[in-house]
Amino acid sequence: MHSLQWKPTLMSFIRFRGARATTVLVGAIALTLGCGPNPSHVSVERAAITLDVLAAPAAAYFTLVDGSSSEDSVVAIRADMAQSVSMQVPQSHRVPGSQGSSTMLMVPVASVPIGRSGSVRFAPGGNTAILLDLKGPLVIGDSVRLTVILASGRSAITTAPVVTFEMLEQVLGGVGTSAPRAEAPSLSDGTALYRSNGCASCHGPLGFGDGPVGVTLDPPPRDFRDTLAFKTGRDVAQIARMLAVGMPSGGNMPLYPHLTNQERASLALHVISLRASSRPGSNTP
Repeated sequence: MHSLQWKPTLMSFIRFRGARATTVLVGAIALTLGCGPNPSHVSVERAAITLDVLAAPAAAYFTLVDGSSSEDSVVAIRADMAQSVSMQVPQSHRVPGSQGSSTMLMVPVASVPIGRSGSVRFAPGGNTAILLDLKGPLVIGDSVRLTVILASGRSAITTAPVVTFEMLEQVLGGVGTSAPRAEAPSLSDGTALYRSNGCASCHGPLGFGDGPVGVTLDPPPRDFRDTLAFKTGRDVAQIARMLAVGMPSGGNMPLYPHLTNQERASLALHVISLRASSRPGSNTP
């Protein structure tokens, strides 16, 4: 009977060839089952969600890693705590009346390219996923399920913790281009950063909003003595966050993603110190 005829099988081949064949075959089977790199694999790493604070909406940040060699792009992001998610990127805009000066502002986009680099990063001051119409309040320590969808139809799912903005550098692996510093923010560092980053050109050396570029702008820059003018918050953490993500309502305020959060906090300390500024030769602010 044909059913009783001997046919070479995997197990009989292993018994016949011995231990060396067993090792070789097991290795080959492992490679076949995908222990090596998967060219179609896409994953989301180092994801986090920040709280919505005052006028600054909740946002998702992460790194997407694409194992394929073909170009692709992120076309949609879904979050189980939001009705919708808006992808935004920084773009250069000419400042009206400033004789060619430009600033970086966040604008919505339909897709974010990955290219052949194999990864794309969402971080403050760069690609950002804004969570719109939250289904409930976000609480530190909670988690949000994120789904990132690519133009090729592939997708990746992750669970992102809800963290404070100050914790982002630790979760994302460094938000700014310079390495995070361990020491606390300092007023002296903030004063130096205010000068080296051109803040005085708009806000003036004493923060009156009367810098050489600032006097040409509409709306004019903030006068730091007016605490009611700080629409996104007046304390150190809130000002530092605004320096990273910009003004949600627009305006001429540029982004400072090249600074670490510690540096932005130092800059915020200097801005707060200018609330008590007075004009030279004047006894009143």
